[in-house]
Amino acid sequence: MQTTAAEREQFRQSLRLFLQQRSPESEVRRLIEDPVGYDQAVWAQMSEQLGLPGILVPEEHGGQGLSVVELAIALEEAGRALLCAPLLSSAALATTALLRTAGGDAVGELLEELASGQVIAALAVDEEIGQAVTAARDHSGWRLSGTKTWVLDGQAADVLLVTAATGSGTGLFAVPGTAPGLSRQDLAVLDLTRRQSRVRLDQASATMLDPDFGWSLEGMLDIAAVMASAELVGIAQRSLDLAVEHALSRHQFGVPIGSFQAVKHMLADSLASVEHMRAAVATAASAAADPATPPAELAEAVSVTKAYCSHAGPKVVETLIQVLGGIGYTWEHPAHLYLRRAQTLAIMFGALADHRRRLALSFGLLT
Repeated sequence: MQTTAAEREQFRQSLRLFLQQRSPESEVRRLIEDPVGYDQAVWAQMSEQLGLPGILVPEEHGGQGLSVVELAIALEEAGRALLCAPLLSSAALATTALLRTAGGDAVGELLEELASGQVIAALAVDEEIGQAVTAARDHSGWRLSGTKTWVLDGQAADVLLVTAATGSGTGLFAVPGTAPGLSRQDLAVLDLTRRQSRVRLDQASATMLDPDFGWSLEGMLDIAAVMASAELVGIAQRSLDLAVEHALSRHQFGVPIGSFQAVKHMLADSLASVEHMRAAVATAASAAADPATPPAELAEAVSVTKAYCSHAGPKVVETLIQVLGGIGYTWEHPAHLYLRRAQTLAIMFGALADHRRRLALSFGLLT
């Protein structure tokens, strides 16, 4: 289903109002200490009132049938609010992986469950083909063994989507969160607002969703890079807003510090960065949403976007801290929470150097 610019803006404003009410700073700080890591009641509201878990899911499976363009808007607003919820992991990454499989009854059932918000999925993949998990088949079905690290929201997932080497290729498997042989360990990470886990599989029973997922993996990771970039836009925009608010309210020598030329220049540079980031994400999301986009063209748009956002996003947050002065280094101000998430997103699904290298290879500048 296609949406108009006016509909997308209305969606953005509705979601922003919802998150202002349901994900204020006080709630983010509470969930940092919460063992689950997200508010299940808020997730239920996001599912029932906004339909966010099913934003990509086709209508025949109970979703909204929208595209990467609308999902990027949702993730931008989630980044702005530092939302503690499995939106990126379940609604974006896991759903994208399922949509890129060969399909089947098991995939359709999972999509319906994800769209309802009643089931949360976490994606456990290696960002490079070459698996840390292997799959073997016995009389009772498929069993997986190995380890996946840095699994987003792995501790909260009802089902894990795991890539594994089958001997004849790379398969995608669904592993129930209660499966014998599955264990999950929370990891100490920089971003306090989003949990990551190490997942260990010891002969864990699994359902094969796609026997040849390797060809889909690179394209799926490209979309994941666009989604991470969209969150970075929201983080950068909110950091710029906070910097401007402080520059207008903080006085030195009897005038607002925003009247000083050096501060004006920093804020102007940040504004330009945010606008460039937003334009890049919009271009890459539109390319990803169009099935007619050639793979090479999509890869180029993704790498340009992720490389730029990985550099500019954290820099805008660092400018906020510089404008704030001493207060920007305190635990009480949320600046460090934005910086933590920005720095983490900057290296997810390809860091700056990775995407620059891919661009250089595609242009024939490296061999």
